[in-house]
Amino acid sequence: MLAQWAAFVHPALASAAAGLGLVPIIIHLLNRRRHRRVPWAAMSFLLAARHESRKRLFVEQWLLLAVRILVIVLLGLALARPYLQADGLSAIGEHRTHRILVIDDSLSVQAVDGGGRSRWQRALAAAGRLLAAFPTGDAVSVVTMAAPASAPLDHASYDRRAARRLIDEMSPSFQSTDVAGTLGHVTRILRESQAAAGNRAVYVFSDLARRDWEGGRSDAPVALAARRVAELAAVSFIHVATPHAPNASIRALEPDSPLVSSAMPSRFNVTVANEGTQVLRGATVDVFRGPQLMRRLMLSAIEPGQSETLSFSMSFEHAGQYQVHAALEAGPTDALEADNVRYLSVEASDDIPVLVVDGHPGLTRLEGAAGYLATALAPRVSAADPVLFQPKTIQPLDLDAEVWDEFGLIVLCNVERLTDPQWRRMNQYVSEGGGLLITAGDQVNARQYTSAGFADGSGPLPCALGEIVSTAASGVEGLTIRLAEPMHPMVGEFARVPESSLFTARVSSYIRSTATTDGAQTVLQYGDGSPALMVASHGAGRAALLTTTVDMQWANLAAKMDFVPLMLKVAGFLTRRAGAHRTTEAGRPWVEPLRLGERGQVCEFVAPDGSAHVARFEAEHERLRAVSEPIRRIGFGTARIGSRMEIFACNPSTDESDLESLDPAELESVFGERVGYVQDVERVQVADLSRRSTELSTTLLGVVFALMLIELALASRRAARVAPRGGRGQSATA
Repeated sequence: MLAQWAAFVHPALASAAAGLGLVPIIIHLLNRRRHRRVPWAAMSFLLAARHESRKRLFVEQWLLLAVRILVIVLLGLALARPYLQADGLSAIGEHRTHRILVIDDSLSVQAVDGGGRSRWQRALAAAGRLLAAFPTGDAVSVVTMAAPASAPLDHASYDRRAARRLIDEMSPSFQSTDVAGTLGHVTRILRESQAAAGNRAVYVFSDLARRDWEGGRSDAPVALAARRVAELAAVSFIHVATPHAPNASIRALEPDSPLVSSAMPSRFNVTVANEGTQVLRGATVDVFRGPQLMRRLMLSAIEPGQSETLSFSMSFEHAGQYQVHAALEAGPTDALEADNVRYLSVEASDDIPVLVVDGHPGLTRLEGAAGYLATALAPRVSAADPVLFQPKTIQPLDLDAEVWDEFGLIVLCNVERLTDPQWRRMNQYVSEGGGLLITAGDQVNARQYTSAGFADGSGPLPCALGEIVSTAASGVEGLTIRLAEPMHPMVGEFARVPESSLFTARVSSYIRSTATTDGAQTVLQYGDGSPALMVASHGAGRAALLTTTVDMQWANLAAKMDFVPLMLKVAGFLTRRAGAHRTTEAGRPWVEPLRLGERGQVCEFVAPDGSAHVARFEAEHERLRAVSEPIRRIGFGTARIGSRMEIFACNPSTDESDLESLDPAELESVFGERVGYVQDVERVQVADLSRRSTELSTTLLGVVFALMLIELALASRRAARVAPRGGRGQSATA
C-alpha cells in the first residue's frame, strides 16, 4: 500500500540507510558486554542512593539511542531522495521536474497549412512559450526527430538561455522521421534522470504523421517503445498540423534503362503523386539538364492517392557526368513545396566494359560459345563506328584474375561451373549493382549451378536448373520463341513487330528450369510453355538466364537479324548503371568506391549547401571507399578524389509527402494509456502532470538537523548526570 504513494529515486540508498540504523544498537550491545558485574559491599550504599533516579536514566539512555538511530536512518533516506505521489502532501516537499522537449524537424513540418505559417514555425513558437513558462528549478532536455534522431541536449540542463538558443538555431531538415530512434533517446534520458518518477514530463511537438507512427497500430514495434516511455514519464503531444493538407510530390526520377549513353538518346521516367484529398489539375513538370530547360511535361488530372508516370528522352553530347533535375509546379494549394523537386546524377557512358566468359572456346571467334554474343554487343561495320559495349572475352581459368567491379555486366556462356568462392564473389557483385547473364549449353553443370548459384533462392540465379530437354527425341523440328512479358523493357519493342525474326528461330535443346526466386520473371518462353529467358533482381543488381545457347549448337537464334537488338536490350537492362550510387537521400552519406591507385588520396567534397568537408575512408569487403558525413540539404554537390571529379545528388525523403495525421484515439492506442493532446498550439500552456510527485529530501534534512540538536542536548545532560561529584580528580567509586 505504501508503494502506491511513496517511493525513492535511489532505492538502494534507502536500503543501506535502514541497515545503518542498526549500527548504534550493535555498538550499545558491544559496550554492555565489556562490563562484568562484581559484588562489592561498599557499592551497596551508592546503588541504594541511585535507585530512585535509575528509571529516569534508563529512559534518557534509550531516548538518546533512538535519536541517534533516527539521525543515521533519516540522513540515508534523504540521500535516497524519497518522494510522495500524493498531491495532498505537496506542502511538506518540493517539485523538481525534468522536462524533455521533443521537436519534429523532419521534412513534413515545412508544410504550410494555412495563415502563411509553416508547421515548423508553429512548433518553435509553442516550444518557446512552454520553455519560458517552466519553473526555474526544472531541468530541460531536447531531442530532435529527423533521421537519424539525435539529442542535442541529452542531459538535465538548468541553463534556460542555452536551451532557448539551441531551439532558436534549429532549422527543418529534408529527412524522414525517426520515431524509433527518438523514443530510444527519450527512454535513455528518462532512465538517467535524477527526477522523481512522477516528476518527468515529455512534450512532443510534431505533425503526428500516420506513416511515422505505423498507422497507430498497437502491436507495432514503435508502440512497444512508446509504452516504455509512458511508463517512465507523463507524455503530452502538441499537434502542429491541420487536417487534410493538400500536397503533390515527385516520387521518382530515374532512367528507363540502366544504360545511359551518349551514342543514342536515353529515356527517363518521372513519377508525380497526389498525396492530398482533392484532384490535382493543371500541374506541369519542368526537366532541366544543368541550368537548361529541356522539357515541359503536362500532367493529366490525378485523383487523390494516385500517381502518374511520364516518360521523356534526353540526349548527351559526350560521355561524362550530368546534372538532371525535375521541378513540379502544382499550384498554390500545394502545402509542401520541398518535395516538388527531384535530383539525379547521370553518367553517360560509351564503350561500357562487359566481361564475357567463354566456356567452350573454338579455333575462331564465332566457333566459340560466346562468339556470336560478343559480336552482337559490339556490332561495328568499321573500326570508327561507335559502340555501346566493349566486350572482353576470356576463358574460365582467367576469371579470378579480372577486377569484376570494372565491368558493368558479366556473361557466362556455356561455362561448366564456378567455384564456391567465385559464386560468393558473384553474389556480392550482383547484390551491389552488377549485372549477370548466363547462357546454357552442354558444358553447364546444372546441379552445381543450382546448389551454389541458386542456393535455395538466396543466390543470384533466378531459378534452379534441371535436366536437358531435347526436341529431337520427340521428332519435333524445333521449338519457337514467344513473348511471355510483352511489356518488359528487354522485349517490349518486339511486341510491336509480330514479324520479327525472333519468332522464327528454332530451339532444339534447352535446360529445364525448376524452382524460382521470389520476384523472378519469365520474359521469353518456348512453344511448349517452358521458360526461355528469366530475370530477377538480386540486391541492387539483376541476373538473367537464357536456357538455351547463344551459338548454333542448340538453337539458330544467333543467325537471326533480331539477335543483335535482343542482346543489346538484354545487356542494357542488366548492366550496372554507371554512377547510380551518386544519387542519395537526405540524412544519408555519399559513398564513392575508390579505384586502383587512389589509396592514400584525399577526398574533398562540397555539399549542396556549399559547405566543404573531407570524407573518411572505410573498408568494406576488402575494398576501400570514401564516405561523407550525412548530407542534410538537397541539390547537387561535388567530390574530388585526387584528380577525379564526381557529381552527386541529394533528394528529399519520399516518406514525408503523406501529410495525414493520427487522431487522439489512435495516439492513445500507440501509448496504451491516456496522453496529453493539444491541438490549439497558440494557447498551449504548461500542462499539469498526470502523476505529480513531492520530493522529501529537503524536509528530511531539516528533521535530521533538529534531531542532531536534540541528540546534543540529551548527550550533554546525560554526561552531566554521570560526571564525578567528589573532589578534584576523585572518582565517585574511589
